[in-house]
Amino acid sequence: MATPVSICSAALVMLGDKPIASLTESTDRARSVANVYPTERLAFLRAHPWNCAIKRENLAPDTTAAKFDSYARFELPPDCLRVLSVGTEDDLPGGYRIEGRFILYPDTVAPLRYVADISESSWDSSMVHAMGVRIAAKLAYAITGSATLAATLAAPAA
Repeated sequence: MATPVSICSAALVMLGDKPIASLTESTDRARSVANVYPTERLAFLRAHPWNCAIKRENLAPDTTAAKFDSYARFELPPDCLRVLSVGTEDDLPGGYRIEGRFILYPDTVAPLRYVADISESSWDSSMVHAMGVRIAAKLAYAITGSATLAATLAAPAA
């Protein structure tokens, strides 16, 4: 089961460094990964519709009506990182708007498909590996001093 520490340790090992036991240990490498990991984790989840992170939910309208149009307003779930679709396959594409943490949709229920903020313990092995590489790429120059290694890790896989 993956954890932030296991993913960050794998990234450090990819860079030829030692693994860490905790993100709060008082070493430069632990402080480096602890500084980068939270932001990179959210960007990583948002960047791709990972199968294990996709959720579906039928949203009920918010009590506040949308202003200036006839759409109902629906609050996004707290774990929603990226909206993949709203409505059914029969609906016209683009039949909704996202404003802040709300969806405007012309119906009484908004069928939502989205990427959720799921814990690392729910990630599949390909996600764990890809996140390790992402963290390694982010820290490669700082830890190794090698611009070549940093560029190699940051390059898209062929």
